[in-house]
Amino acid sequence: MITLYTEDVDDHTHWYGPGSAESLAAIGRVDHQLGTLLDGIAALPHGKDVYVLLVSDHGQAAYDSQEPPLVLDQILDLDGVRAVEGGPFVYLYFTKPDRSRVLASRDIINSQWNCGHASLPGEAPAEWKISASSRFPDLIVQANPGCAVISTSSMQHKMTAGDHGWPPEMPEMRGIFFAMGPRIPADRKLGVLRVTDIYPLMLAILELPAPGPIDGDPELLPSLLLPPD
Repeated sequence: MITLYTEDVDDHTHWYGPGSAESLAAIGRVDHQLGTLLDGIAALPHGKDVYVLLVSDHGQAAYDSQEPPLVLDQILDLDGVRAVEGGPFVYLYFTKPDRSRVLASRDIINSQWNCGHASLPGEAPAEWKISASSRFPDLIVQANPGCAVISTSSMQHKMTAGDHGWPPEMPEMRGIFFAMGPRIPADRKLGVLRVTDIYPLMLAILELPAPGPIDGDPELLPSLLLPPD
């Protein structure tokens, strides 16, 4: 099995924005590279037995220039709070457990911001699949599509011309998935998938058992495979 990753489209769309000449040129370069790869596979004696799975990890969109970002330290005391942020979101981790402070911070943000929402992990939409893992933040500050939130004004650089991190149900945040191979049905179009659903498909193709609990649907994509010859 060979895995390849290219960041050309991701980089240029971050730097110049979706639909920019630079982004489109990067898409053209990667498309040419993929064509070369597929031609090379087809020329192999065993080319017809090769599977190719192509996936992007996210989509990208632009900010609304008419909506200034929410700067959290202008409305909150962030002393003793670690912020992990990306422009469309800020995750807040409180150094000392203090539920009353977390709740107060949530309420202050929601009372002063009309372009996003702060929530506890348990209040987030069920489709976000947030668990009780300690890796999740104490407070999720999520901007609406096109809007931004940063912890301090010095973090303005986190907002790039093209970005991701808005709610996953936003169509522009969706990635792509293409698959081909001897057991992949030709011309089959699927609905919206989760990127974690691709892992069970890879296990099924390789005829490997799952090493333990996995996040993806173990039946969704494997059930679509054609019977072995």
